[in-house]
Amino acid sequence: MLLNRPFSIQAFDMPHLILIRHSTTQPKAGSSAHDWQLTDEGRRKCLILAERLRPYSIHHLYSSDEPKAVQTAEQVAQELGGLPVTLDEQLRETHRKTAPYFADEIAFVQAIQSAMNRPQQLLYGEETFEAARIRFTEAINRIMVTTRGETLALVSHATIESLYIANLIDSNPYDIWKLLDMPAYVVFSLPAMRLNEICFSML
Repeated sequence: MLLNRPFSIQAFDMPHLILIRHSTTQPKAGSSAHDWQLTDEGRRKCLILAERLRPYSIHHLYSSDEPKAVQTAEQVAQELGGLPVTLDEQLRETHRKTAPYFADEIAFVQAIQSAMNRPQQLLYGEETFEAARIRFTEAINRIMVTTRGETLALVSHATIESLYIANLIDSNPYDIWKLLDMPAYVVFSLPAMRLNEICFSML
């Protein structure tokens, strides 16, 4: 069972894969969620996030090329001593340029839950959730091949990360998605891909 609090069985002397959900954004009606930016509060939380991640001795950060992810990755990288940041468009959120803006939070949650329950149907945006999960998985596998033996962190987005994590740990992606705050992170030890830590919120 996943709990709405941090928990860990940490072992910092081994390589890890750290999946980070970007920090707090400002939703903007009339603008695609792909283009949203971090708020001042989101930037402040990046400082807390960096301190939480410091014990892992991250070698490299990879990021979705969406602004909110890039801003999160760059600020965390700076706080951790100027780590390299590589952008990868395959780490983007599920494609949703044409998805409507939901002023009603309940309607948005229901739309995501419906698409997660039927991932092979095109119910939200321009990409099925199953296709998005496969894209994201292939990107992570490609990156890990080039960084074997290192701890790396990937900054991405709640829906795509929930789909990926749920597939790894045989869980319901919606159960993970509804708990991930902005920012949040999940750590897997390598090479076994064993769940090592979950931090759902910086609070």
